[in-house]
Amino acid sequence: MTEDYYDFDIYDIPEAGIVLDSNDILKENIVVIYAEDYTVHQALFEKIFTATGLNLTEDLGIIQIEKGQHVNLGRAVSEKTKRLISFGIAPANLGINAKFRAYRLYQTESFAILLSHSLKKLTESKEHKKALWEALKSIYKPA
Repeated sequence: MTEDYYDFDIYDIPEAGIVLDSNDILKENIVVIYAEDYTVHQALFEKIFTATGLNLTEDLGIIQIEKGQHVNLGRAVSEKTKRLISFGIAPANLGINAKFRAYRLYQTESFAILLSHSLKKLTESKEHKKALWEALKSIYKPA
């Protein structure tokens, strides 16, 4: 009899996520990335965002997390946040129970989210790199 009761999808409720104590979350543009991916491919990261016209220190907040950690977006952004870009982090690890496609901008109530493959995968795929660039051009309209 109890089987009929469970005729809907059941989702795990993620833990609260890591606590962010940083001025980076007070920026309009937030990037969430695995620390190892950022460290190994920092030159590519800088090249990508320099091409958008953003100043890496003034315009961009970078949240680096370790593998296995997750971020609760409600706590990772501030009222100043307008865009959040995630590199290689699954939506579930961002506290999102939805299927998002890479390189498509999704608007929430207060900010937009763009998911990308990891920097490592970007170095291996011109197709992914081009898709990211097209998405970033639509957001930042670089000169």
